[in-house]
Amino acid sequence: MGISLSAHKARVENAIKDQFYIIHEEITKKQEAAGLQDTKASAGNHSASQYSETGAAQQSAEPKRRGRPPKAVDPSAEQPTTPVKKRRQKRAKRVVDPTKPKRQTGLNKPLRLSPDLGAFFERTFMPRTDVVKGLWVYIKKHEMQDPADKRYIICDDKFKNLFATDRLYMYTMNKQLNDHLIKLEPEELEPAQAEVTLHNPVPIDTPSLPAE
Repeated sequence: MGISLSAHKARVENAIKDQFYIIHEEITKKQEAAGLQDTKASAGNHSASQYSETGAAQQSAEPKRRGRPPKAVDPSAEQPTTPVKKRRQKRAKRVVDPTKPKRQTGLNKPLRLSPDLGAFFERTFMPRTDVVKGLWVYIKKHEMQDPADKRYIICDDKFKNLFATDRLYMYTMNKQLNDHLIKLEPEELEPAQAEVTLHNPVPIDTPSLPAE
């Protein structure tokens, strides 16, 4: 083309060099800033690890205490030498009125006797407890317990009439009494209570027994 660029070549080279130096300085500054941040982070992690190790060592050296902290003791206060025991107040004994009738429960309520048991006691109404007591008084009076095993009763004619056996087990006797004790009807309550009151208390050693 016939145009000489030698005069412009020097300016182009200088502009390229200036841009290179500017870019090089920016890259260097960024690298230095990144290196400083890494140094701070590593220093923080190292101190945190040291703190955790120190805290774990303190926790292992000092065991945890459970429960409430002990109360502070005043050294100027006088300490008791022996513990003082609290005395329990004795309850006052309940006064029982002997004239007051006994409270009736399921065992001492009057019941109507079967004809056979009524003939045995010559009674119409009796509580179950009095029936059992009366039977055992009769057994001991006539020595009806088996000498080999006193849990068994050798029945006489009167007991055979009641329990239909020659030899009776004592717990079986209590069970078979259910067949001879009948629950009262409402109209029988008053005469039954009157009869029980008349014969109460029944002497255990001398029960009312039919004449032999």
